[in-house]
Amino acid sequence: MEKFMDLFHCKLYDKETILNWELPEKVREQLGVDEFDYFFLTTSKEDSQKGHKHVHLSIFPTNYEVVNLLEVETPVIDPEILQNILKLVIKHKFDILTSTGTCKEKNKCFFGIFFSKPPDINSEDLILEVKKIKDVQNVKVYNVACDGCYEA
Repeated sequence: MEKFMDLFHCKLYDKETILNWELPEKVREQLGVDEFDYFFLTTSKEDSQKGHKHVHLSIFPTNYEVVNLLEVETPVIDPEILQNILKLVIKHKFDILTSTGTCKEKNKCFFGIFFSKPPDINSEDLILEVKKIKDVQNVKVYNVACDGCYEA
């Protein structure tokens, strides 16, 4: 079975790479290219019932060279569980970039929260706290760096 992390097509780019893309000036301004050192790109494919198939690209600026994916397994997609997890991420002063959720089988759902943090701050305390939330079955953290993804 496909792992949750495998559902994501994402990569972290450094500022130099983004500058080499020769984006329109207004897009560079919107991204804050002068203010940030790294840019996290993720995609989602849209199979439109009307019109053309297309892909959404999202680019999130960050000053950290690693983005983390907090993968949380639960029996159902419950907004209250997600809210509790997001509150913990904020409590730890990590920057939330984006979040998503999906169910792949009956009673096997996942929340994914992409966040960034300074490299010298450990996310172990966050993991321990998330594991204590009711109905959380498993928690993993993956690192997304400029050279690819790996489990932390």
